[in-house]
Amino acid sequence: MIRKIRKTKGMSQTDLAKLLGINYQTILNIEKGQNFKLQLLEEISAHLECPLNELLGFTSNNDLSPITLTTSRRMNKLSSGYQKVVLQIVKGLERGLDDETIDQDVLS
Repeated sequence: MIRKIRKTKGMSQTDLAKLLGINYQTILNIEKGQNFKLQLLEEISAHLECPLNELLGFTSNNDLSPITLTTSRRMNKLSSGYQKVVLQIVKGLERGLDDETIDQDVLS
């Protein structure tokens, strides 16, 4: 969603990275879902003039619950390896996977 919003605003990854004072590769990784920190997402949200809930792909403020924010903060404390595992599980759940499929498909 970040990429779509960034492009709608006519910004390149390099443009956004310069505004944030970071390397464009970091923006690339964030857009791929590989590297993120809530604080950085909040800064991106401000620079793109887009509410954080929309930046994360939620359609309304009601979709962005306190649980989601707490989970995001806790995810930031995990190592990148554990973050990837959690994101794989979440993506698997979004695809409708069950326990057995997650064990085979996501964690292998």
